[in-house]
Amino acid sequence: MSVEITAAIFGAIFGALANGVIEIVKFFSGRKSLKKAIQIGLYFEIDHHKIVELQKDEDGQPNFVLASFQDQFFSNNISALTKICSEELIQHLTFYYSGLESVLNHQNDLLKINSEINALISKMPRTNEDSQRYAELIKQRNGIKKVLRAYLAPCINTRQVLLAELKKVFKKDPSEKKYIDVLPEHEEWWKKNQNE
Repeated sequence: MSVEITAAIFGAIFGALANGVIEIVKFFSGRKSLKKAIQIGLYFEIDHHKIVELQKDEDGQPNFVLASFQDQFFSNNISALTKICSEELIQHLTFYYSGLESVLNHQNDLLKINSEINALISKMPRTNEDSQRYAELIKQRNGIKKVLRAYLAPCINTRQVLLAELKKVFKKDPSEKKYIDVLPEHEEWWKKNQNE
C-alpha cells in the first residue's frame, strides 16, 4: 500500500474519531446547559411559592395556608427533568409538587365549607337541622385542617431542601439579588409597604 493511501485512510479514521469526540462533547455540554437552565427555572418557581403559618388553634396545633403556587415550569419540563436530574431530586420534586396540588384542592374545599358555616351563623332563626349541619361542617373543616397540616408541614421542609440544592447552580446566591424594584418616584412608598 502506498504512503498516500495509508495517510488518507489514517486521516479519514482520525477525522471520524475527531468528529465523534466533538459530537460527544457537544452532547454532554448541551445536556449540562439544559440541566443548569432547568435548575434555575425550578429555583425561581419554587422560591415564589409561599406557605404561610397562621395563628395556632386553641389546642396549639399549627395552621398553614398555601398563599402562592405555580407549577407551570415543573409541568412543562417534567420529561427533561426525568432524563437529566438525579432520582433523589426527582423524588423530592414529585413529593413537593403533588403535595401542593392536593393542598390547593383541599383549600378550595375549605373555602366552600367556611362560606357555608358563615351563612349558617348569620341565619336567624336557626332550625335544629341548621345546628346539625353546622356541627357536620365544623367536623369537616377540622378534618381538612388536619390534612392541610399533614401536607404543608413537610412541604415547608422539602421546599427548603429543594431551594438549597437548586441554589448550587448559581455563582452568586440568588436570594441576595434584588429582582423587584420600583421607579425612583415610588421608592418611599415601596419601602414603607415592604416594612409593613
